[in-house]
Amino acid sequence: MALTLIVNVSIANAQFSGTFIYKTSDNSTDFYIDFYIDDKYQIYFIEHATPDIQIVNVLSGGDFVMNNDTILFSDAILGFGMEATLRGKELEFVKSFSFLTNRRFIFQSGIGQECHFKDDPRLKNLKQRRLDYKTRNQELFDLKFGVYGSDEGFKIEVQPDRLYQLIYKGFLLSEGKWARVGNELMLFDTNLKHFFHVLIGRAQLISELLPGDYIGFRLRFSSPLSE
Repeated sequence: MALTLIVNVSIANAQFSGTFIYKTSDNSTDFYIDFYIDDKYQIYFIEHATPDIQIVNVLSGGDFVMNNDTILFSDAILGFGMEATLRGKELEFVKSFSFLTNRRFIFQSGIGQECHFKDDPRLKNLKQRRLDYKTRNQELFDLKFGVYGSDEGFKIEVQPDRLYQLIYKGFLLSEGKWARVGNELMLFDTNLKHFFHVLIGRAQLISELLPGDYIGFRLRFSSPLSE
C-alpha cells in the first residue's frame, strides 16, 4: 500500500512539539505522531470508516527526550523504546514499529498544548495478571500453529519455526521470535528489542498486552498455515 506523508513539527524555547500526519494513498487511514510541549508524545491512527465516522486507534503514548538530533521515545504502558533522527527538516525512525522503521518525514507546524494521554492504573499490574493466569491454568493448552484474529482487527501468525508476525488492520506492527513459558507466549520484537506477552488458552491467545491494546482482548484461532 503506497503511503503519503505530512509532518508538523516546531522547535521553540528549547521545546520540541508538533504533529506527524501519515496518510494512506486512498485517504482511508491517517497516522499521527503528536509531540506535546510537556515532553509527552502519542502515536495513533484514524480510520475514515464513513464521511461521518472516524475511528481512533492509539498505538503508543509516553515520554520523549531530545538529545541533539536524536529523539528517544519511552512508552508509558508497555515500557518499550523507540528512536528517530532529526536532520534539518527531515525526521526518520530508526527504531519503531515495523511499518514505521526507516520512514522519513518533513515538518510543517507545531502544537502549543500539553498531552491529555493518561495512564490507566489497571494496567500497572500486568506481570501479576500473567502470573495469576498461569496459576489458575497449570495444565498446558495446545498451541496451534497458524493465524489468530480478534474482532478489534489484530491478527497474529504463529509459525512452527518460532517466528511470528502481528498485523493490525492491515499494517505490520510487530515481528520477531516467540518462546513458550508454560501457558505464556513471549514475543520478542526484533525491531523494538522488546518482549510482548500473550497467554495461551483453548484455541485462542489472550493479549497481556500487545501494542495498541489497553484492554486484554482475545485472538481466536482462525486458520492453519498454508502449505
